[in-house]
Amino acid sequence: MLTTLLRATTPSSSAGCARAHPAGGSTSPTSSPTSSLPKFARGRTRRTPDTYLLGEVWEDGTTKIAYSQRRKYLLGRETNGLMNYPFRTALMAYLLGGGAEYFRDSMEELRENYPAPAFYGAMNFLSTHDTPRLLTILGLTSPAPQTRDERAVYQLSDSDLARGMSLLKLAALILYTFPGSPMLYYGDEAGMQGFEDPFNRGTYPWGRENAELVQYFQQLGALRKAHEALQSGTIVYHAAQGRALAFSRRTEHDHCLTAVNAGDEPVTLTLPWDGTLAEDALSHQEFFCGNGLLRLTLEPYGTMLLTQPQE
Repeated sequence: MLTTLLRATTPSSSAGCARAHPAGGSTSPTSSPTSSLPKFARGRTRRTPDTYLLGEVWEDGTTKIAYSQRRKYLLGRETNGLMNYPFRTALMAYLLGGGAEYFRDSMEELRENYPAPAFYGAMNFLSTHDTPRLLTILGLTSPAPQTRDERAVYQLSDSDLARGMSLLKLAALILYTFPGSPMLYYGDEAGMQGFEDPFNRGTYPWGRENAELVQYFQQLGALRKAHEALQSGTIVYHAAQGRALAFSRRTEHDHCLTAVNAGDEPVTLTLPWDGTLAEDALSHQEFFCGNGLLRLTLEPYGTMLLTQPQE
């Protein structure tokens, strides 16, 4: 399948111009004043029927108004799906101190607005070349350095790094278990740090990767590949209050439940579960379940991915 990224443009950008993409796809504006997107989409899909047209849109694609026109990205004639900036916005707000209620409500509003294939196929991500490095944002507990020279060489303190690592792992678990297709910005899995461009675009640290993070992302990738529910399952929220968030993904033959605590105090949750045993796929710890309910305690920045124990 050929994926074509359709990039949003500004008023000063050239309208209607498709540009070659080094990966073999191409980019084209999605919101220019005289957008040729419908024509471009028809031509692209006619030439290569298996093309997936992905739009770079920073807002809810069903409510976006640009140049006084409501956009129609997801009505069947323009794009197949969109980059999920609303997911990143809501999740970062939660990770940086907001309530889980905001994340749940934002995502449920998006689910109501998007056609199911667009919601379950959205490109989810936590950072890009347009944003500061995830580890830096999540670990920073003091004001950011004011000067560019200071930001260019800034590294998190040991305590901030530990906090950032914990929150990064928590964020990654949500990314890999939430509906949509997870996208990882190079280097986040290696522990790269940095503020704005160009400090977020450093050379990959070959041979100096954070081995703990690399292993963790490999584990998440393997779990997503192994569980049908994480690829295509429906979503139900079981907890979204304060710093605690829990949701499950389910298909006919598979069931997974994600539970996280983004706060610095323990949280106890009572969650529904089928069966008498549940296994945390991350730590392989098992829990007994009674009367269809599972009671568990999440430590500060704690995470669990509950699955049926393997026989």
